[in-house]
Amino acid sequence: MLISLIAINPLFCSAHAAKFNCNFLNDGASVKTCTIDSDSAGNYCQFDYSASIKGSCFGVPFFSPDVVILACAFHDPALKPWEVARGTGDRSKPSLTVTASPGFLSLGGAVVKPPEAYIGAAYLEKAGAARLEANCSTP
Repeated sequence: MLISLIAINPLFCSAHAAKFNCNFLNDGASVKTCTIDSDSAGNYCQFDYSASIKGSCFGVPFFSPDVVILACAFHDPALKPWEVARGTGDRSKPSLTVTASPGFLSLGGAVVKPPEAYIGAAYLEKAGAARLEANCSTP
């Protein structure tokens, strides 16, 4: 049985640098931390949980550098989740859409305005399996 869990909690505030601290966890224990910056080529980070499951967190500008798509996903290692997640709408009503794609296991994402934002995703393959988590927040 496949269970996906998604947690989204964007906090909308004034414009600020779009940098986020990300953390990958395995059963509550941190296995990797990294920083992403939506304004640069370092706009994503990843962790290989196994040969078949990769965790990715990414931030990409949406309309301007002060509005960002922030997301974390669990997926097949061949998939690049930032290629299938897109912002839609306009500044007054932004939203996040994801193209249906084989290989997605779980995704949490939102359109946020830094400096205060949080996004997280979790994946549990079956009862009793390790709980995989990924989250990003503003520093």
